Amino acid sequence: MILCRVVDNYGDIGFVYRLARSLSLLEPSLKLALVVSNMESFASMAPGIDSSKPRQEYCGWTVLDWNDAAVCTRYCKGRTPQFVLECFQCGRPDWLEKLLFEDNKDGSLGVVTVINVEYLTAEAWADDFHLLKGGTRSRFVKKWNFMPGFSPRTGGLVLDQTFLNSLANHKNAIEQLAPFLPGVDLSDDSFKVVFFSYTKNCTGVVRALEQFGKIRPVRVFVAPGLGREPFMSVLPEVTSCSYALLPQLPQTAWDALLTLSDFNFVRGEDSFSRAALCGVPFVWDAYRQDGEFQMVKADAFVQRLKQFSSECRITIGRLFALYNRCYEVVPGEEADTVLDQYRDFPRNGDDAQKEIEELLHMIFCKYDLFRTYFAEFADRLIANGDLGAHLLEFMGKLSTGS
Repeated sequence: MILCRVVDNYGDIGFVYRLARSLSLLEPSLKLALVVSNMESFASMAPGIDSSKPRQEYCGWTVLDWNDAAVCTRYCKGRTPQFVLECFQCGRPDWLEKLLFEDNKDGSLGVVTVINVEYLTAEAWADDFHLLKGGTRSRFVKKWNFMPGFSPRTGGLVLDQTFLNSLANHKNAIEQLAPFLPGVDLSDDSFKVVFFSYTKNCTGVVRALEQFGKIRPVRVFVAPGLGREPFMSVLPEVTSCSYALLPQLPQTAWDALLTLSDFNFVRGEDSFSRAALCGVPFVWDAYRQDGEFQMVKADAFVQRLKQFSSECRITIGRLFALYNRCYEVVPGEEADTVLDQYRDFPRNGDDAQKEIEELLHMIFCKYDLFRTYFAEFADRLIANGDLGAHLLEFMGKLSTGS
């Protein structure tokens, strides 16, 4: 059973959907149940999901609405899960708590293992937290922690076959995406950019694209979501770039687009991992947190780029930092970053936007150099192995007690 409480409309369920596909392909005999708190978000990326149904069969899985206790309880009668994957510390619904800790007081339903599949982070603690045993209030419920990550000491990233096929073969990627972008030539030599973000000031990004568009044809694909309106609102009346407003894409088509792009602006958990694996330069908009803790997340990722030249790593680090402070501060909610090095850092003003423009333009103009470094980084991530395979291996060891 895989649990998903949707916080970010795309990142949480996007990861769970990808993980389920990967596990099923690796081990077809698995009987998976996906318990999802927001069926509308799931339906937006998984064609065929009916958001009005509290229980349905999809891709060989049983998909359950987290919020429908009666339906979920009936499903679990006589089929207590051996493993529960609790994604992103999402907690457990009340009906599952009752099953695990009240209905199973005497162990008559067997031992259940809960695996907390954590958020993706580049922070160093992920290496030590991976496969760390946790505690529960019952000897019949065991708990372990499993960390996605960027190093061989973590579980790695999901290397699902559909994504890898698009990454390896642009013709395959174009075939995946073409039905959703009729009339768009995806094989032309334009500099392709994907823009997907939370709400933020996009002035510096747009200016950099417009400036580069005078040097080379630029085509920008603007994803739906919180960042679209701020992005479109700062476009000039006369533009040097071509802009396309994307429809809501199925996950496989979204993956294909990221692999075809030359530069990606992404947000959230799932698109962050895909961008890192694509091997092209990108900027990640981390989910904003109290105390600007997103700066810790962004800075930790930059520290993983150890193979980059000093100049390139400094450039990317400065860009990540500026981009992740590029939001409107509500009056009376003046933010204070937890990292000392950013306390006097420009945030969201003209100076910050000007520097974002300059940094992006530098990366665009030295593109081949930056792409080489990002490609090498992606190769190392792929060499770490597949999170799905590592997870199945770990569950196998738990099952056999080895």
